[in-house]
Amino acid sequence: MTVGRRIHFGLAVGLVVAADCQRRDHSSDRSALIAPPVEMPEPLPQIATGVGFSCLLSRDGRVLCWGDNALGQLGASGRGKSENCTGEAYQQEVEFPGRCDAEPRVVTGLDQVRQLALGHSHACALRRDGSVWCWGSNWQGQVGVGKDARVTAACRDDVACARTPLLVPGIRARSIAAGGATSCAVLESGQVACWGDAGFAQIAKATDRCTVSNLPCALTPVPIDGVAGVSQVAVGVWHVCALQRDGRVLCWGGNKHGQVGVSRKSSARCFHDYSCVHEPATVPGVRARQVVTGAFHSCALEADGHVKCWGRDDGGQLGAGTADEQCASPFPDMPYPCTSTPRSVQGLTRVTRLAAGGTCAINDDGHLLCWGSDVFGQLGVGGAAGRCRINGGEELPCSRAAVTVADAGLVTAAASSGLHVCAVRRDDGLLCWGANDRAESGPPSKPMDLCVHIPPDQKGPCVRRPRELSAVVPP
Repeated sequence: MTVGRRIHFGLAVGLVVAADCQRRDHSSDRSALIAPPVEMPEPLPQIATGVGFSCLLSRDGRVLCWGDNALGQLGASGRGKSENCTGEAYQQEVEFPGRCDAEPRVVTGLDQVRQLALGHSHACALRRDGSVWCWGSNWQGQVGVGKDARVTAACRDDVACARTPLLVPGIRARSIAAGGATSCAVLESGQVACWGDAGFAQIAKATDRCTVSNLPCALTPVPIDGVAGVSQVAVGVWHVCALQRDGRVLCWGGNKHGQVGVSRKSSARCFHDYSCVHEPATVPGVRARQVVTGAFHSCALEADGHVKCWGRDDGGQLGAGTADEQCASPFPDMPYPCTSTPRSVQGLTRVTRLAAGGTCAINDDGHLLCWGSDVFGQLGVGGAAGRCRINGGEELPCSRAAVTVADAGLVTAAASSGLHVCAVRRDDGLLCWGANDRAESGPPSKPMDLCVHIPPDQKGPCVRRPRELSAVVPP
């Protein structure tokens, strides 16, 4: 009989702290606020989230993924237990038959992994030997393998994809990041190379043209000029940030919402008249030991355990009250609140690690705190009391300050896609919550919990409170 190792999964709209844990008093010990530099890559196990799918890096260096698999995001050959992500089981109208797995599946042919990074609909893994492997959607070249014949020409709607991991040629990396349709790596030299979407100046020297979008892209890794001595990189939908060893943060790319951290007035124009910063720029007033990016905002963890964020703020994702600038939105009469000036997240102290995605943080007691939109239950508090005019529409649940997530216990790692969140507890249990219309937070609950989706007259599956599930990792 084959014996596997069992990993427990919990699905939570909220992350909660154990009630019997007492917070230490650091008021007389300032040194406790100065945590050591954040380790990159972070210790195992790790968790990562994309839009509609999630992946776990287990202690043995293998990767398990679950959720949307329409573009090969799960990296698993064969169909497994695929089912409709939508349709009758999920009370939705649009169906993608056989494209979703609610149970975690082991990524094919991948072991000895030390870091994971997920974009919108692709994933990358850094192995212990420094090699980088990517899979999933490749419509902007984000898998990084050039015109490799193993990339399927059309997985869905003429979008090319790789259904199993492929080796990104020509690089050896210390750490990796992914966001939107762009992937980046910190090379052994301390320089940064990126590949994929370059339509918003994320990769200034990109010379390829991707056929589906007709946007500039890089099909293989391209070095980023003006960036050296880097310890970590983070990628948003259309911008990139890098942390240098001296604590300075450099950002470049799309800056319509101030997410690069420099004045939007000084930005050049790029695709569709979007404001862009073509060369890496230093974010003023920030000395950091970790940087993360959300879709259109950025955050930095400073040496004193406080966090600063900048960029778009329509969902409270800056965690700093209401931003005082206004950025253009698709709704002429409803501009987005935003700021290019880093602002402190309210309710956060003694932070030791930021979650990828820029709306959650772990403090030195192991408690998880989150802020921003709660439209899909992603704050994990059973319904935020605040309201934000998200996406220019009606006011919807959010929190403009950090709140403790209630049912997580003590955690070691967390990640947010902006729509759902997953975290790893100290006992290696896994928690996920928030949006669940692609099974990214696990199997649908019974009875099904429905959250308001945008547009607000629609509802979709979500997970508001912790649940437990388990998956067997083959030996």
